[in-house]
Amino acid sequence: MWCHFSDPYLQLVTSTAYIASVPATFVAFWLCGWRGRILVVFLAACSYEIAAGLQAGAQNLGMLYTGRAFVGFGMAFGNQAAPVFMSEVALPKIRGALISLYQFAVVIGILFAQLTNYGTAKINGQASWRIPLGVYGGPVLLVLLAAPFLPDSPDSYIARRKLTNARRTLERLRGTQEVDAEAKFERSQLRATLRWAWRYRVHFTLCFMLGAFRALTGNPLLLFYAPELFQTLGTSQNYSLLSALTQGCAKVIGNLLAIFLVDRVGRKKLQVFGGVGQLLCQIAASLITGVLFDDTGINDSDAWALTVVLCLFEVFFEISICTLSWVLATEICPLEIRSIGAGFHVMGDLCLQIVFTQLTLTMMCKMTWGVFVFSAGFCLLFILFSLFMIPETKGVPLDQVQERLQTHWLWRHAMKELREAGEVAEAEAAAKTALAKLSGGGTEEKDAEVPAQAHGAPPA
Repeated sequence: MWCHFSDPYLQLVTSTAYIASVPATFVAFWLCGWRGRILVVFLAACSYEIAAGLQAGAQNLGMLYTGRAFVGFGMAFGNQAAPVFMSEVALPKIRGALISLYQFAVVIGILFAQLTNYGTAKINGQASWRIPLGVYGGPVLLVLLAAPFLPDSPDSYIARRKLTNARRTLERLRGTQEVDAEAKFERSQLRATLRWAWRYRVHFTLCFMLGAFRALTGNPLLLFYAPELFQTLGTSQNYSLLSALTQGCAKVIGNLLAIFLVDRVGRKKLQVFGGVGQLLCQIAASLITGVLFDDTGINDSDAWALTVVLCLFEVFFEISICTLSWVLATEICPLEIRSIGAGFHVMGDLCLQIVFTQLTLTMMCKMTWGVFVFSAGFCLLFILFSLFMIPETKGVPLDQVQERLQTHWLWRHAMKELREAGEVAEAEAAAKTALAKLSGGGTEEKDAEVPAQAHGAPPA
């Protein structure tokens, strides 16, 4: 019975979106730096609208797969730009909660999708699958219409040397004209170029791992194949859809808890707490499916027990890696590599999602209840990763986040070159300021026209 849904073509419908999103991610983080965050959000909305039309109106498999590819483009563009934009407009004291709202929008969308699946399951004819594949075009239209009227983030303007726009936007966001200190700090971040990217290998490694753990701890099975899991265990289609809907509600609850706790408890404690919870839930799920399930199926009480365990898993998943990975990936990267770091985070998530969306049902067939034990092992690795590899960033200004990372016991040797280069760059900046004062010339606007110089790079 575990092999009932083991069909590579069924899995390909899901994984096509993630396969298409990988090359789109490279385009997205290049556009983020070249043209700004809002344009990339607008392109994400365009991609989703095209996808909705192609999927809902599909006349053959080619149209359906093309629509799934455009879903992947939308995911790549949206995941790249939206969290970066939100981190750059937020105050430090609410930055975690504000970035978490991005994941809140995602889980609301998932819940809406599961409600749609449940509501259309009894519709006869093609409408039962065309409606779920196209209905999201309505909410996306709001983003498509609003994006052209939104200003970009101050950091994005500064990175593109549009200082007047940056200052005007920063004044609107902060509600005051006293923004000199914040603007000066953001400008000081523009010293690196891509040819010095090796110095940021720690940032890129952490961003990639944060994205990868979103898939490794077991979420793809529940996010994409929860109905198939419960039907494999012998429940009805109606119950399997209802269970998936219940898990969607649990995701919303978990995300709301994350928004409330992230700036109160801190990132690290939530990561560890959520990791332990996920580990225990995976072990419990393996025991239920391994001990209580046989060839005749699973009884109703055991099915409800499994549903409760999986709902708890979703809560723990949401209050830890699912929500906090967006927060941490944007916080640990300085301005000059923030869009690239977000790209590594998205890449880590998407690459592993490709693997698991394509192989999860096959793994269920080959490993049966062992698929939960497999995920439990990665939950343990995630706990260790959170304990020993990630610094706490709660309420810490972005400049001090870099100091914490550079003095972290595990990373301080790898970041020695970057730390020394930063000291050299600060000395050079101080010398330029002193020289400008002595000569009686030089304004901030003129300084901004000087090409960005890499940390520690020799002057041209």
